[in-house]
Amino acid sequence: MGMFDPSNYEGSDEAIAPTEVTQSHHELKQIAERVENLALDVVVNRQRFAEAKTALDTVTAELCMALPPSFRESGERAFHTDKLTVTSVVSEKLAWDQEVMSNLYNEDADGMPTCVKVSYAVTKARYESASDLDRAVLASALTRSASKPKIKIEAK
Repeated sequence: MGMFDPSNYEGSDEAIAPTEVTQSHHELKQIAERVENLALDVVVNRQRFAEAKTALDTVTAELCMALPPSFRESGERAFHTDKLTVTSVVSEKLAWDQEVMSNLYNEDADGMPTCVKVSYAVTKARYESASDLDRAVLASALTRSASKPKIKIEAK
């Protein structure tokens, strides 16, 4: 019977009128065109965003390198010009050497199943509030470094 043969629609006991199929086909085509156009817009805007982010990251890195070296160390510093203020905020990162921590606290590796991973973590606040003795013991496992500067620019 051709394309409007109800037997072509499995599970359907009712015949579908040709106008319903044509209307449904037309609606699906419109939906497909809209979805395709929006999807293409998303792809284009993602690419533009990636390019803009790359350009922003590059110029921000250049700005950080143009500022005095102290602006890349932990803390908050401001650089003032006639037209604007550039503020650099650099947090301190604490990294804990897991092997040293394991040695310090005698982790029994022989009794531990190989599927178990032990990880030591010490927050900055807890480390700073620890006793002098605890801080002295932990110092051998600690590496301090500066995080990536966060730059804030304000026009005057």
